[in-house]
Amino acid sequence: MIQPVSRPRLASTHWAAATWLALQLTVYGGAVSAQTTSIPPNATTEELKKTTEQLTERKKAIEAETAVITAEKALAAAKDTTKAPAADEIAAAKAAKELAELQKAQAEAEKARAEAANATTKAKFGDIPASGFTGAVELGTNAGSTEALLLASVAVRSVAKEMAEAIGKAKPGNMTKAMLYTSSTVPDFQALASFRAQREGFKASFEATNEATKNAPKGGGLAASVTPVGLALDAAGKLLNFFKTDFKFQSFEVASSDGMLLAAVAGELRALTPPVAAQAPTLYQVGMAGTLQQTVVDDIKDALGRAQQAMLRMAPHVAAAKEREPRLAAALKVKADETKPKPERDAAAADAERLQGEVQRANEAAALWKALADRIDAWSTKLATPDDRGQIPLAAVVRQAAVQAELESGAALVVLQLHKAAGTGYTKKNLLSSLGANPFFVMGGAVASMTAMDGKTGDVFASALVPVHGGYHSVSDVKAVVNRR
Repeated sequence: MIQPVSRPRLASTHWAAATWLALQLTVYGGAVSAQTTSIPPNATTEELKKTTEQLTERKKAIEAETAVITAEKALAAAKDTTKAPAADEIAAAKAAKELAELQKAQAEAEKARAEAANATTKAKFGDIPASGFTGAVELGTNAGSTEALLLASVAVRSVAKEMAEAIGKAKPGNMTKAMLYTSSTVPDFQALASFRAQREGFKASFEATNEATKNAPKGGGLAASVTPVGLALDAAGKLLNFFKTDFKFQSFEVASSDGMLLAAVAGELRALTPPVAAQAPTLYQVGMAGTLQQTVVDDIKDALGRAQQAMLRMAPHVAAAKEREPRLAAALKVKADETKPKPERDAAAADAERLQGEVQRANEAAALWKALADRIDAWSTKLATPDDRGQIPLAAVVRQAAVQAELESGAALVVLQLHKAAGTGYTKKNLLSSLGANPFFVMGGAVASMTAMDGKTGDVFASALVPVHGGYHSVSDVKAVVNRR
C-alpha cells in the first residue's frame, strides 16, 4: 500500500496559496491572456514561496490591466454623442482621470513584476556583472603610427598615378622625357647664367681694352717677366687645375616625403601606354661629363686664352714705359740744371713732358690689360673653389648646363611637391572587440601638387593638386591593403 507523502505545514500552506493564485490567474487569463502556472506537488518551501510572490505580482499586473480596459470602455461610452453634452463632459473627465490613475497603477505593477523576475533570476544565477564598456574612444601614444605611414604611402601611390596620367594625356608631341624635380631642388640656372654672362663679358672687355689701348706706346720687346711660353704654361696649368680639383657631383638632399612622390611618379610614367621616360637629375644625371668636355671646358679655355692674350698685349706697353723711363729721368735732370743754357733746358723740359705722357699712357694700357687678365684669373679660381657650403660652383654650372641641354632637346620639367603625407587612428571598445575583433583602426592620406612645363617654351601643359584620403582600416587589414598591387 502506497503511503501518502507527508508535507510540513508551512509547505502545505504555501502550496495551497500558490495553487489558488494559479487558479485565479487562469480565470483572469481567460479575459487578458494571462499565463497559467502549474505547481509541482514536490516543490520545496523556498520554491513555493518564490512562486507565490511571482504569482502575486502577476495577479496585480493583470488586475491593473483589466481596470485599464474597463476604464477605456467607460471613456468610449462617455464620448457617445447620443448622451447629453454635460453628461458627456463629466463622464469623459472622470473616465480620463480614472484611466490616468489606472495606467499609473499598471506601470507600477509592471515595474514590480519586472523587479520580482529580476530577483528570481538573481537568486538562481547570482549577480550579473556590468560589461565595463562605456563607449569611450582612446588612442595610445604613437599607436598605429607605422601602419598609418604604410597607408599614407599607398595614398602617395594613388596621387602619383593620377599625376602621371595627367602628364601622359597633356604632353606636347615633341616631349621626349620628363625631368623630375622636387620643389626644393628645381634648378634656377643662376650659376650657369652667371658663368655665361661673365664669359661674354670677358669677350666684350677684351675688345674694349684693345680699342682703348691701340694708340698707347708699345716697346720693341716683351717685359722680362712676360713670355709667350710662360703664359701658355700658366694657362694650361690653370686649366689642368680644374681636373685636379676633387669634384663632388653630389645630389641635392631630397626630403623623404618628396622622395616618395618622385619615385612613385617615375614608376607610374613608365607604366603609361606608351611609356614616358623619366629622369631624376638630383639623384643621377647622365651626360654631365660630356657637357663638361664639350661646353664648359671650351668656355673656360676661351676665357683663359683671353687672359693669356691680355698678358701678351700688356707686355709691349710695359716695355715701352721701361724704355722711356731713363730718357724721362735724363730730361728732367737737364730741365732742373740751372747751369745749363736756357734753350737746352727748355728743350729738355719739352722732351720730359712728351716722355712723361708716353710713359703714363703705356702704364695705363698695361694696367688695363693686367686688370682684365686678373679678372679672368680670379673667375677661374673661384669656379674651382668650394663655397661655404662645400659646393663647387663649376659643378653647379655643369649640372645646370646638362639639364638645360635636355630641356632644349624636348624634355619636360616636372616639379613635384608632397605637401603632407600622414595618418591618424582610433580605438573602439564594444562587445565585438571583447570577443576578439581588433579595436584599432588607422588611415593614411596625402596631399600633393604637380606642375609640368614644356622645356623649350616654359609653358605649363599639365598641373594638379591631388588630395587622397585612404579610408580607415583595421590594423589587421593593413597588410592586405598595403601589399595590394
